[in-house]
Amino acid sequence: MMSSTPADPSTRRKVLHVGCGHAPLPASLPATTWEEVRYDIDPGVKPHVVGSMTDMGAVTDASMDALYSSHNVEHLDAHEVAVALGEFRRVLKPGGTAWIIVPDVQCLAERIAAGDLEGELYASASGPISVSDVLWGHRASLAAGQRFMAHRCGFTATSLERKLIDAGFGPVRVERHPRRRELVATATRPMDALADLDLVFERACRLHNTGHWADALPLYTAVAQARPRFWPAQLELGTVKALNGELDPAIEHLQRAIALQPGFPRSHRVLAQLYAWAGRPAEAMDCLQRALKLEPTSVETQFELGRLCQDRQNWGAAEACFRKVIRQDPAHRAAAVHLARVLAEQGRLGHGLALAGKSLGQGDDPRLLSPMLPLLAAAEDTTDAQWVAALQDFDQRFAAPLQAKCRPHERSPGDAQRRLRVGYLSPNFMRHPLRHSLLPLLTHHDRTRFEWWCYHDALRVDDVTAQYRAEADHWVVCHGMGDAALAERIRADGIDILVDLTGHGDGQRLLVVARRPAPLQVSLWGSPGGPLLKAFDWRVSDRWLDPEDEPGPAGSAPMRLAGSAFAWTPPQPSPAVSVPAFERHGRVTLGVVAPGHRLQPGSLQAWASVMHQVDGARLCLQSAALQLPRMQQGVIAAFARLGIAADRLQLRAWADGSGDLQIWQDIDLLLDTGPAQSLNTSCEALWMGVPVITRAGSRPASRVGASILHAAGLGDHVAADGPAYIDKAVALARDPDRLRQLRQTLRSRLAASSLLDTATHARELEAGYRQAWQRWCATSAKP
Repeated sequence: MMSSTPADPSTRRKVLHVGCGHAPLPASLPATTWEEVRYDIDPGVKPHVVGSMTDMGAVTDASMDALYSSHNVEHLDAHEVAVALGEFRRVLKPGGTAWIIVPDVQCLAERIAAGDLEGELYASASGPISVSDVLWGHRASLAAGQRFMAHRCGFTATSLERKLIDAGFGPVRVERHPRRRELVATATRPMDALADLDLVFERACRLHNTGHWADALPLYTAVAQARPRFWPAQLELGTVKALNGELDPAIEHLQRAIALQPGFPRSHRVLAQLYAWAGRPAEAMDCLQRALKLEPTSVETQFELGRLCQDRQNWGAAEACFRKVIRQDPAHRAAAVHLARVLAEQGRLGHGLALAGKSLGQGDDPRLLSPMLPLLAAAEDTTDAQWVAALQDFDQRFAAPLQAKCRPHERSPGDAQRRLRVGYLSPNFMRHPLRHSLLPLLTHHDRTRFEWWCYHDALRVDDVTAQYRAEADHWVVCHGMGDAALAERIRADGIDILVDLTGHGDGQRLLVVARRPAPLQVSLWGSPGGPLLKAFDWRVSDRWLDPEDEPGPAGSAPMRLAGSAFAWTPPQPSPAVSVPAFERHGRVTLGVVAPGHRLQPGSLQAWASVMHQVDGARLCLQSAALQLPRMQQGVIAAFARLGIAADRLQLRAWADGSGDLQIWQDIDLLLDTGPAQSLNTSCEALWMGVPVITRAGSRPASRVGASILHAAGLGDHVAADGPAYIDKAVALARDPDRLRQLRQTLRSRLAASSLLDTATHARELEAGYRQAWQRWCATSAKP
């Protein structure tokens, strides 16, 4: 069930709360959008309607939008179940949904098979609850004369689904929740043949537009099946199926909608987005071009065209699109933020930050502000105080207000040693640099002590996504869920430790973390140094990212691993290490591989200083930003002002994370970049025999290179400041014997390091998770 958004009380939908007792509806059915009709057999609980489940005649046919029944049906005799489910279906409107919760007899049978019939399953307000209580009814209530509290039947997931289908429901979904020993069924009353399909479609649109797309899905499906040539139903059904993770069927519905009505621009825009998610950018571009022909002045189409160009790293075209949007709509803040990021990727970081600051101001949209924070961290002139202040401002404005709404987490005795549920949250379970670190980690995780969940916050999938799915114990596509709904899903899944892999990166979900859906919350890799939300308890770290003798950033505590905080595996197959580039070219080639926002004046000046001290050295600069001729001209002009001629520069347009290891064949020494550093780039260089010189900054994010090099046994390649960085680079570039020896040995050295020992890394991380959990159990224990 999705959480609801506030609505006009006059438009609230009715939900029949069967067997309500004194209990409220769950938080996922708030009073702002649902009018509760309380129904119970016991008049003592003061329901709106008194009656049994087998005779609900006091409730009018097709009068309820939804029905909620928690732990009631098991009180019926077996032959009465079909009667009650028939009554449930009768009172629902066509397309209405029933949520039915009953005990999971399969879970109880597993406990009984282990010899445990009377042991405590959990503690309740009425006292300890045993298998016997759940199987036959609460003994204390029965002893008090409440015979209607006896349990007379039971269900497995399969049997409950079959009985609901037999009662005329469809579609039906039954989920097992072993931790709560419950089955949760979601069952829809099918549309009646004579129902007014226009009204049904309007109702589906209202649900969809208020965020209840999961509730809208069966209604759109019914309309599309009844009226297959009604193109709006095909359009909307494709949209919600995409949100449900059904990307291929969604594309088919959009294609059908366009075939039926090719002149509707929005259909082409939606299909373009689906093609982009499916990794089909050329087809997405064609769709947007067709939409522009239909509606040349459309701000929405121009914005989507800019986003597609941005995703393809076509910075010039993206900039032109976003500038057109802003000319037509100066208040379009999303376009301003995307333009700011495009400018940063063209090497104009200062301009981008200034534009974003002017556009956002004290704006209230965290989705726009958050992506700018990593760029602020990368700026050379950003002080530590400014960086911390920006992060704390985000926390206080957007995350802290959610803290008061967080509910406490339940814990039963013995939790400290039990099998833990760990959830990884990321939009990047696909062909992304993260795969070199996370995929082998999941492979080596101990499934006897931990249960692994992957919350895939994206609709785009590829061959690597399939590998992640094979390694995870549970896979949840959550892209279509709002922050509140996703937090509730994580809580309902019983996650003990939630691990965020994104921080303030693209697709961040920090406001899910802020709602504290798990007792413990950890930041891993996505934002070294942590995003400083108070909702994070720990950040995975090591002694180089967070030296014990230095004060770390406020907020989460460092979970220091014995080796590096990072793990990495090389792409396979990998090319052989070549002879040093200087032996083929007759001069040393320094290398810089970086996105455009890291090509800043201070870095260019340091690289020029190295070149001045190494006779004949050339600089191979590789960046996707160099696709643009004006970017190339700007780099050449900047080095000319620093006394470096253009013939000593080799400029290559290259997409960060391309996986093409051949680029390292022509480089002798990699110069790491600025305040923000890349795990994947440095590890690729070392794997290909290219040594790295880095500078350890004052923030954990600027010590990634230091962590990698120390773990690889190359601590002498880590500089403490700018002058030392230049000196170390000059000394190594002038030492051909040392370069040759490193070229021959770096791959074996890296292979023997903790960076590539992913099995040990997994054990260390699991030990950190377990120690953090034990500490939480100890501090949360009731007196």
